[in-house]
Amino acid sequence: QDGNTDEATEIFQQWPKRRMSIISKSSTQDEPKAPSKESLNRRRSTFKGVASSIASMLSMKKLYTKRRSSVVASDIQRPKVRMENTYKTKPDDGKEFKSTAVDNFVYELLEKVLNNEKYNSANCSRLACDLSVLIKNRIKDLNFPRYKIICQVIIGQMGEQGMETASRCLWDTATDRCSTVSYKNNSLWAVATVHAVYYCHMLYGQF
Repeated sequence: QDGNTDEATEIFQQWPKRRMSIISKSSTQDEPKAPSKESLNRRRSTFKGVASSIASMLSMKKLYTKRRSSVVASDIQRPKVRMENTYKTKPDDGKEFKSTAVDNFVYELLEKVLNNEKYNSANCSRLACDLSVLIKNRIKDLNFPRYKIICQVIIGQMGEQGMETASRCLWDTATDRCSTVSYKNNSLWAVATVHAVYYCHMLYGQF
């Protein structure tokens, strides 16, 4: 019986130490462990992958929305704009077709293009068409509002032959004008005729 008492006394004396060790172990087990570098790198790579996928999804959505809006806009037919009739039957002051100025302009243009040109039957037809388009576009740049420009160019070979050209028009002598210019070098000759017809609503409808 005395032996049992001594053993019990020893257990009670050691119990506080065991209790402290148990508490310390449990507390250490409950504390969260610091994450390792590998786990941090894995988390970062995962977050980067998610962020890149979200960014790509947003960019694809924007691109799809933009394409869809462009397709919808192209499918929409805009109404044709109808301008009000100005009832103008003659050009404004200072905006009339000036035949003298056009004569000088066309001659300088013919001289610049045909100065060193040699006659060639294979190329002159194309050259005449190109010159007529060039002269028409350059005269439009001279700013004669509401005038329709018609240009005709004839090119022939210099020789002993004679050549005459003529034109006849039905127009308003008060507003419509005509300009005829001839040019020649040692190999060829050219005649350019320009008709300028004033566009009137009352005669031709809406402009």
